[in-house]
This record gives sequence, C-alpha cells and structure tokens, in this order.
Amino acid sequence: RALQSASSCGSSGGASSCGSSGAASSATETTVPSSSGASSVVQPSPSIGQAAGQMSAKETKDVEMKKLQQAVREVYKSFEDEGLVFLPLEALVPELEDAEEKGEQKQDGVQDDSKPKMTPEDMTRETALKRDHLLLPGPLAAQACKLCAQLIAAFHASEENRIMTLWQKLLLPTADRARAHVKKEEFQLAFGELLGLLLFASQEASWVLDRQAIAEWSSFSSLFMDLSAAWGAVLAREDFELGLAPVGGREG
Repeated sequence: RALQSASSCGSSGGASSCGSSGAASSATETTVPSSSGASSVVQPSPSIGQAAGQMSAKETKDVEMKKLQQAVREVYKSFEDEGLVFLPLEALVPELEDAEEKGEQKQDGVQDDSKPKMTPEDMTRETALKRDHLLLPGPLAAQACKLCAQLIAAFHASEENRIMTLWQKLLLPTADRARAHVKKEEFQLAFGELLGLLLFASQEASWVLDRQAIAEWSSFSSLFMDLSAAWGAVLAREDFELGLAPVGGREG
C-alpha cells in the first residue's frame, strides 16, 4: 500500500502530478480536426504512473508470496538433505493456503492486496518445528505416504464396489502386515503401515460407514481389533526405535 500511495496520481487544473516529484504527466488532451472541419478532443489514456500505481500493491504481494513459497521449499529441502521428511500437520504459512483457497480474492470479491504477515526471513527450520508436525526418516515417510496414496486412489476409484475392494485389497492386508511386523518386532515397519492408514483415515471417513463392509462383521471388527493391538505395541516402544528421534526434532 505504501508503494501504491507513493505512486498514485492526482489531478489539478488539467495537469496531473505523479507522486511527489511534481513532474507534469506526458498524457495531455489532444485536439484533432475531423473530416467535417470541426475539432474533437481526444481524452488522454491513463499515464504510466497511474498504471504502475494501480498494480504495485498486488505485484508487491505476489513477490512476497513467491519469496515465502521459496523459503518454505528451502526448509523442506534442508530436512531432506539430512534424510528426513517434514510433514506439517497445520499450515506453515496460513496466507499461502488462504490465497490458494480463495484465489487471492476476499469473500466480497475485492482484491486483497495486503502483505502477508510472515516474511521470508521468518520462515526457518525453527519456525517450522514450532508447528504441529511429523519429522520422519525418509524410508518410513515413503512407506506411509505410498500406502496413503494407494488407499486414497482406491477410495476414489470409479468401480461400483470400490469400498469393498478397498477393504479386501488394502485395509485388511495392511492390518495383517502391521500385525506380522509387530510379531517380528519390526516396529518401524509396523509404524509405517499404521501411519499410512492413519493419514488416509484422517482425510476420508465414509469408508468406515459402508453398510456392505459392516455386514461382514467378522472382518469388519477384526480390522479394528488388529489395528488397536498393533498401535498399542508400536506406541509402547521408544521414539528412537520408531525413527522418531532425529537430531533437532521436538520431543513428543
């Protein structure tokens, strides 16, 4: 807004002054003779200074947003360079998510040219670690995220019996694998299976209300009993056994 105010144009006595320079605008009224011999006045188009004044606030905001996005990418990469994956459980920069959801428009349809509250310099590892997050070893994160993606794809498949397919081909086998890993004391692998399912379940919920799945009560109930037992065994382990104690990580 400071840039917009500094370059806004006012008009006085037919000549316009731009900013505080006091220089006259090059856009002036022009008299053009018509074919009938009469003269007509051509109104001037907005000066370059006016156009710049109207665009500067939005452009400034866009630049700041791009810098913030780059700062966020650099934070993610700093963890990746250490073999870790940072999974935020809340928005690191709320303004970035708001801009995507609202198309950078206020609800009343007026352009929002306000600057983001967070600056690129504010977006550091320390700032990110203060947000709710998971900081995971690369292989564990890859295992969980791959399973989550498979579950989401199956859930949104176009086939008629997609929910039963989801149960039979993914949910029940995932619980079986988690239970098998616990039995072998492969707790980090078990955690990867459970976490992938949890990430899916936190985004989609209607699969658990499917009547056909509930009708198969034996398999339906066994899923939750197996998952409950597996989670109990996994959460009883120390953080380092699950890969949850990286240097710089936050306890809990």
